[in-house]
Amino acid sequence: MASLVLFYMRGGFSAVHLKKDVGLFPKYLQKEYFDSAEIVKVGTDDKNDYSSENLKVSDLFFEPRVGEASFQQSKKFEIKCIIKSFLYLLKHPNVTHIMIFNVTRYSVGLAFLIKHFLPRRKIYLKLDANTQIARQLASLPQSFARKLFFRMVSCVDVVSVETKQNYDILRGNPFLAKKLYLVPNGFEKPLENDGIEKENIIITVGTLGLPVKNTPVLLEVLKKLDLKDWKFYFTGPIVAEFKKTVDSFFSENPQLKDKVIFTGAVYDLQKLAELYMRAKVFILPSKYESFGIATIEAASYGDYLILTDTGCARDIIFDERFGFILPNSGTEQQKEEKLVSSISVHLQKIIDGEIDVMKDCVERRKKVFEKFSMENIVKLPVFREWGNMEY
Repeated sequence: MASLVLFYMRGGFSAVHLKKDVGLFPKYLQKEYFDSAEIVKVGTDDKNDYSSENLKVSDLFFEPRVGEASFQQSKKFEIKCIIKSFLYLLKHPNVTHIMIFNVTRYSVGLAFLIKHFLPRRKIYLKLDANTQIARQLASLPQSFARKLFFRMVSCVDVVSVETKQNYDILRGNPFLAKKLYLVPNGFEKPLENDGIEKENIIITVGTLGLPVKNTPVLLEVLKKLDLKDWKFYFTGPIVAEFKKTVDSFFSENPQLKDKVIFTGAVYDLQKLAELYMRAKVFILPSKYESFGIATIEAASYGDYLILTDTGCARDIIFDERFGFILPNSGTEQQKEEKLVSSISVHLQKIIDGEIDVMKDCVERRKKVFEKFSMENIVKLPVFREWGNMEY
């Protein structure tokens, strides 16, 4: 019997993770290759039981202090997580395949132990890396310590990265190149629209106010636009400090109160899907993204995309029918003034009807489903090879 375990050791955990790569990969891999699949939460601050008939979720141990970043990254805590995860595998000889996320002391240390003491177990390392991390990993090791680190990384059976841009960067590292695959993140089959029609709505989704999300840029854009009969939806939790910026924006622009809507966090997946269905345009001005799961969720409903040159932008905007990649963007050094100008000009053309974002909506949905649906992603050759490796 082949059995899969995904070890999750990245701090907090919630039901949202089950609809992202953390939950979707084990769920869909089980359908194709395994008799059972399980997410094992390692030292998270969450005690909830998320198990379902499709996927088991268990706690290895609870750690209330894991929300503190300094504690989460401490060597003592990571070593504890490595030891407990390894002991879990010793107690569960039925586990044949292990999936781990990110290159950390935890993932590398655990992989090293597994391959030296349980060599028949098959390890998949999902990098979940943004471009900054990819460039750090691509630099050739010079010191003995760094060479040793990469030799430990290379003991896994499979390494994957989510975007072609980062895949091309990482191929230059000889420790990773032979085991490196391009595997995008994916989404479940979109909900049927049940008669919901597209409206003149522009939407952004994420944690609003996080520096990496660059949300203030969109408020500056809205000051320049003539929205006419269009509305702009900000969807997601709001960082406390950003609330003051939002209050100031409405104080200075009271005429936009009925056109600019902050929905707050939307945890009901049906309601979030309805927002994507209703929207015609999705925009994300992030400075960097490892992938950008909200982007493919929006694209799965045919939304036209406006993105900075980061994450999955180049992978999902195949040509101008699918959206627009903002020039000179996607870095910490991107110029806010130029970004505001580029977004404003392009959005105004859409609002004025110079760009017909509905023309290729059906084609967008079809193409995005072919490439980014989880049921298709888990059928990629890398998973057929890894999932069928003889134990």
